Amino acid sequence: MSASDLKLYLALLHEAQRTTSTEFRLSGDRLKEMTAISKGSGTLARRRLAARGLVTCKRGLGNAYIYKLLVPNSGEPMQNFHRVEAQNKSGRPQSGASWIRDLTPEQYEHYYRTRLEGELVTETKNGLSATCPFHCDTSPSLSIATRTGVWKCHGCDKGGGVIQFEQAIQEVNAATAVRNIAEIVGVNLSQVARWREPEKEYTYCDEGGEVLFEVLRYPGKGFSVRRPDLDGGGWLPDIGDTRRVLYHLPQIRDASQVIVTEGEKDAETITDLHLLARDGSEVICTTSPFGAGKWRDEYSESLRDKDVVVIPDMDEHGLQHAEQVCRSLLSIAATVRQVNLPPEHGVKDISDYLQKVGEASVLELIGVEWFGVETFIEA
Repeated sequence: MSASDLKLYLALLHEAQRTTSTEFRLSGDRLKEMTAISKGSGTLARRRLAARGLVTCKRGLGNAYIYKLLVPNSGEPMQNFHRVEAQNKSGRPQSGASWIRDLTPEQYEHYYRTRLEGELVTETKNGLSATCPFHCDTSPSLSIATRTGVWKCHGCDKGGGVIQFEQAIQEVNAATAVRNIAEIVGVNLSQVARWREPEKEYTYCDEGGEVLFEVLRYPGKGFSVRRPDLDGGGWLPDIGDTRRVLYHLPQIRDASQVIVTEGEKDAETITDLHLLARDGSEVICTTSPFGAGKWRDEYSESLRDKDVVVIPDMDEHGLQHAEQVCRSLLSIAATVRQVNLPPEHGVKDISDYLQKVGEASVLELIGVEWFGVETFIEA
């Protein structure tokens, strides 16, 4: 792998860790800023990474590309980086594995030198180079960017963030990996929000009502995810390869009319109104997991032949997300319509709108004709 290829791949791994998604949009300007390689070299590196089966890439809007990271030598999508909740340096709760992303280069270096004891480790311009512990390596083929904690072996093609390294080298699950890293770099996990009680739990189930995973919300708009431990009982603190589905999926199956919002809180807000559809059934409100930009085309199949209204959050990402949902549903739903919140009220989401304007305003917002003639809102 050439130097340009390695720089690009490490940058993509870093972006996946930052966004906690292995499929993401990245502009050419941002990528150049991250890698310091020219446009021509970046294009060639992108093609070579694709040829090696490490990434797929398609053109997005403007000068942006949509990247998807793949598991080396398999062609399968790489598992998303999961989120844990943490305190940042100022003591305020943050969502995501931010305490790990906030580690200093010295802390990353200390962690990797600790775990690579016995391996040949040397300093490089961007961090460390070492013999790889995951295969028989006689010359250093493992590159580590101590600024981001991202690592890549050009010999065995393994790579990822610091959590993935700890999982691989110690053969532990994600939760244990986080604890191990914290102990090595001196982070006090008693201040990590995921170890505190969540203020709300949102359960995602399959069509039959079996729990697939839960999204947990913490004070300060922090979030984490967990899934049932089918072997040992209890919960695992990540989503793993669990099937992603829409919120309230069992109820969607029998619904004729569905409202799509951005986020579980908004979905619950509308669900609690107990709105009636034209056929007398209850209108179901749903959302896709993990926020704006995470809609998958397979979600649309759950809404086949249904009348759908999409209510976005009124910011750039929310409006883009709503457009993505509508495009995905165009040839699948019976009808689909995007309904934006009136700008004069200065609210971001439907929960704030209903609180400010009143619950009955949802009928006027969407249009009374969309609902059943006996639509009511329980006090």
